[in-house]
Amino acid sequence: MKSLLLLFVSGLLLSSCFDSTTNNNTYDQTKTYLGTLKTAFSNDWDSWNINTQNYSGYYRTAFSNDWDNWEFNIAGYSGTIKTVFTEDWDNWQLVSNGRTIKIKTNFSNDWDNWYIQENGQTISVKTYFSNDFDSWYAYEGGNSYLEMSTSFSNDYDNWNIYGKTDHASLDPLHYIALNFLVVYTSAITQQGVN
Repeated sequence: MKSLLLLFVSGLLLSSCFDSTTNNNTYDQTKTYLGTLKTAFSNDWDSWNINTQNYSGYYRTAFSNDWDNWEFNIAGYSGTIKTVFTEDWDNWQLVSNGRTIKIKTNFSNDWDNWYIQENGQTISVKTYFSNDFDSWYAYEGGNSYLEMSTSFSNDYDNWNIYGKTDHASLDPLHYIALNFLVVYTSAITQQGVN
């Protein structure tokens, strides 16, 4: 009994020594719940709806099971998100309102480490743990923007979106690109394509 109590107290002490603020790339704890990102129907990976405080709309594949071509209409912004080359799922372009935003993995087939780039601005998007697609965070330098996580472990149909109170400074098309990464990796992983 004493050894169990000692083990418990040791665990509490060890966990209290962990400081999650020492890594600039961990998500800031001053986050607020912003809304949801869900498939339109259970296991319908072609059709997604986003509903947050500032953004509502949808992502859709251009054709059923066409993972290379997506369309979106969110918060008055509409456009396409397409692979640069057919089935090159490491390299995408979001095109809307005369703008082109690059969405790319840092390394080939590195599905949990992406960046979004436009006009010299780079936003990194990563999973918290390698090959665990349940939780993502987005940051630029030391500034975190969003966290996206499944409502329940491995429930890729239903996502919750959290953000800092100053997330409104994030460009709307960059916000759309960030959330697309969750949509895409959920869809492609669940289909067993990657």
